[in-house]
Amino acid sequence: MLFLRFGMYREIAESMERQALHGLKQLRGSKPNADLNSYLIPLMQKFLDAGDNYFKEKCYHLANKCNHMSALIGLQIQIPDTRFINLSDSEVNQLMMYRGNFKDSLIIGRAYDKNQFSDWIIPLYQQIIVNSNFKYFHEYLRNFPPTKELFEEFVKKYKSDPKASQHTPQIKQLLGYISDQFVKYDLAKELGFNEIKQEVVQNCPGIQYFREINSSSKNLSGVLKEEKQL
Repeated sequence: MLFLRFGMYREIAESMERQALHGLKQLRGSKPNADLNSYLIPLMQKFLDAGDNYFKEKCYHLANKCNHMSALIGLQIQIPDTRFINLSDSEVNQLMMYRGNFKDSLIIGRAYDKNQFSDWIIPLYQQIIVNSNFKYFHEYLRNFPPTKELFEEFVKKYKSDPKASQHTPQIKQLLGYISDQFVKYDLAKELGFNEIKQEVVQNCPGIQYFREINSSSKNLSGVLKEEKQL
């Protein structure tokens, strides 16, 4: 009441967040089931209230953190037969990898601070290339930009995959999402997908010449550098 009287919203938020985190900690080791919902609902509300008070103080990062935790608890309430709370790092990675619903994976990733590109490549490869779940990829693209590095990582994992031959149709389909024709050409060439290379050449006349000239220039530069060192 004292905090509220003087508009000390950050202190209110910190108090509520501590209470909610303590409540979650007490549930460690508990088997997930619907009986926990009556305990989880107040914790979800505390995180929401904490986020609201952080927002009033313009502590946007902390507000989002609390809102993400609230969403995670909401997911636990909605799907009581799977454990989403109090997971170890390896458990989070496993859950994200095998969860076929991208929205669920996004909630999990945000709550456990798995927002880096490197956190997503394994779940993406499992769902898109192994499971042919391109709906998952469409949802991903609505939330994250399709970078050059993303497609390069896909190709790298594909080349090291012992079952790569089984996933060739999926990786070819994935290359169709690349808007940068130079990147598409280079990756198709690296994988030996000549039909995709020819498709790029037809759409962008001259790209093959430019790429071969560029490659020759790099090789010549490397040779000259070695000669200079000698």
